[in-house]
Amino acid sequence: MNIGKTCTTFTLIAWILTIFVGCKPRGQSPAHTPPASMTQGTADSGGGNTFNGKPLESYIVDITLLPAFKNQVEPILEDLKYFSVGNYAFQFLIKNKAWYFIPEDLTTLPKEKIGSAVHSEQAALQDFKQIWINSKIFDAMTSEEDQAKLILHELLMGLKLLKFDSARQECLGYSVSPESSHLECGYFSESARGKPSDLKEKDYAQIRASVDEIFSRHKELFDKSGEWEDIFFRHGYSSSYIRFSKFATNKTITLADVNTIISQAKMIGINTPNGYDINELSNNHPNFIKSNLSSSENFIWKPSYTCKVSLEFNIDTVSALLETNRGKVNTKFKISNYGLETWDIQDFDGEWFTSLHLRPDFRGLSNQKGQRYFKVNLNLLDKEIQTIIFNEYICLNDNCSEYARSSQSSDFWCSSKKSLKFLGLN
Repeated sequence: MNIGKTCTTFTLIAWILTIFVGCKPRGQSPAHTPPASMTQGTADSGGGNTFNGKPLESYIVDITLLPAFKNQVEPILEDLKYFSVGNYAFQFLIKNKAWYFIPEDLTTLPKEKIGSAVHSEQAALQDFKQIWINSKIFDAMTSEEDQAKLILHELLMGLKLLKFDSARQECLGYSVSPESSHLECGYFSESARGKPSDLKEKDYAQIRASVDEIFSRHKELFDKSGEWEDIFFRHGYSSSYIRFSKFATNKTITLADVNTIISQAKMIGINTPNGYDINELSNNHPNFIKSNLSSSENFIWKPSYTCKVSLEFNIDTVSALLETNRGKVNTKFKISNYGLETWDIQDFDGEWFTSLHLRPDFRGLSNQKGQRYFKVNLNLLDKEIQTIIFNEYICLNDNCSEYARSSQSSDFWCSSKKSLKFLGLN
């Protein structure tokens, strides 16, 4: 998961909308005005509002005191604590939104808007600041679990709405450091980036699906932060500020598997003619952080040179030749089979691929200070090589390892793509 600090690592804006978004038991969510029987305050400045002779504030409920919350939702939040970003976001929504429990029918969105096959009761509505729940429907629910699902639905909808709220509010919502969040998020805009009604049919369906999955799986996911994040990834909670990642599958492989991977790639054809200069990229984009390939801005990365790559593998030795209009790299080394594996990884342009890193076996090297060597990384999609990365290292001591690398080491990127779209976290 990537959270910008310049987005990188989004104070609450006081928007009172006349259109709200909400949901139904198990999940719908619509546009809303307060109950029709509510008495409006007088004067242009907007006086106090009442419902059934009581101020609206009288209907605000601390949901953490409800039995359904204590017995059903709290255990989920406890299991979520190892995925701190999700846990903090839920706590933020619980504390910073007013939860109104009103014994009155709420405005209903069309079933087409919420992706429902049937007409359903409107149990809840939500905007950037408030959540309205029909207490008659809530109290009539036959189980605490159904009540808890409605509460969880509203929390998940709150995460979706953060995409359209202000950048500052989203930053505050996902901050894992509440004591410093106002300082970190103070640079972001307070202007809303959309409205609650911008939620689409797909969003409502994703919220319902994630409610069911979280309820059925939260106990088994107790300490599995990667699988928690995978739920948020698959059900569309990522935004320009925070990108959740799918659960990366690591697979231990053998030297024979390496031979198969390279052989299959060569049969398809290694076509990676576009060379990208990462040092040049760093110079042109000051917000780009080379160490973790992150930035606060979106941009298109254009090739700087041409590549011609040939690759061979024999038993346990890789031979790679890189020819560019800037020079030539010719390397041959016995690879280390320690920790040899492939894993799923997300590129900076948002695409997923299988990554294989071929590292030298240092037991076969002379281990002299100043010695240069290469590591070859292959990024594959459906057995086809999308990118080949040559990492050059320089030994800084007489006990050479890839961790004794020069800060001036070179990276040669050769890709099949004519341009790379860099999705910054802004």
